[in-house]
Amino acid sequence: MMRGCGRWQDDSLTTGAFGLGLTDRIVGWGLAYDVFISYSHVFISYSHAADDELAAALQNGLERFEKPWYRPRPFLRVLRDTTTFGAGAELGDVVRKGLADSTHLLALLSPEFASSPWTNDEMSDWLATKSKEDITFAVTNWGPTSPDGEQLEDLSDFDWQGDDVPPAMRNEFQEPLAVDLRWALTPADMTLDNERWRDAIATIAASILGQNKDELIGAMVAMRTRARIVTGGILMGALILLGAIAVSVPSWIAANSARNEAESAAEQALADEAAAEDRRDAAEAAATSAEAGAAAAKSEKEAAEADTADALADAAAAKSEKEAAQAETADALAAQATADSLRAAADAARGEAELGEADALAAQSD
Repeated sequence: MMRGCGRWQDDSLTTGAFGLGLTDRIVGWGLAYDVFISYSHVFISYSHAADDELAAALQNGLERFEKPWYRPRPFLRVLRDTTTFGAGAELGDVVRKGLADSTHLLALLSPEFASSPWTNDEMSDWLATKSKEDITFAVTNWGPTSPDGEQLEDLSDFDWQGDDVPPAMRNEFQEPLAVDLRWALTPADMTLDNERWRDAIATIAASILGQNKDELIGAMVAMRTRARIVTGGILMGALILLGAIAVSVPSWIAANSARNEAESAAEQALADEAAAEDRRDAAEAAATSAEAGAAAAKSEKEAAEADTADALADAAAAKSEKEAAQAETADALAAQATADSLRAAADAARGEAELGEADALAAQSD
């Protein structure tokens, strides 16, 4: 495993909280991350999905490795390149900034990594601006496999000068040590509860920190021991506090209960008074509404009576007009009868005159 160099470091293992200042030693001045994880970016491929899962598990493991519960900061601050590049894409500003802001590079080697132009750009950018001794290698896929996925070859034939690595890495490394992660194929393999995975994380962390792995694990054991002592003290103090609380709690509960009951009774009395006032207001509103209804009914009755009187008057006037019309009709009939009688009398007189005239003419003739 490559030992990290070229960083500001404090080689003491007895600094920081509870005698461990590991994360305080590896961050360069003004840099945001301890580790940048570079791995293959194959557009829509199974290998890309596998590397994504493994890279995420490595990030989780390095950030949580032996981190005590009382420290919010991760064990190592890791930036994982999750960018997927399309055809013709160039290394983005975000990735370049991530590389610039990291003190160490963790490269996950695989055939896809070796053939990817973007991982080649990442390696080229790192080697142009950083120390190659700040790179840690892990092999995720290489060589033939058995039907059950087990790798059949060790890494002794891994070609560090040929097609097994990106062009930017060739002639840069002779045979650096690399962590073999080809066995990590399932989520169960990539958990800190798995002793083999835990050992791999410790190996990578020791390389990044520039520490001996056994010394690192020993420091972690000491830290866990201190943490257990502190936790035990905290628990003991909490038990003593709980005991003191247990003595005073019953009386406090009783007083609080009495106060709550009194407050509840007062609130109920106020609520009852408010309800009574609401009922009184409702009754007054109902009475006012009834009076208004009675007045409206009286007005409607008087209006109806006036309408009835007007109708009777109109009927009487109509009757008078009818009787007058009938009288006029009777008078007209009487006058008509008189005229008829006079006309008949005139006709009779004219007839008699004509007879007289005829008799006169007849007498003259004789």
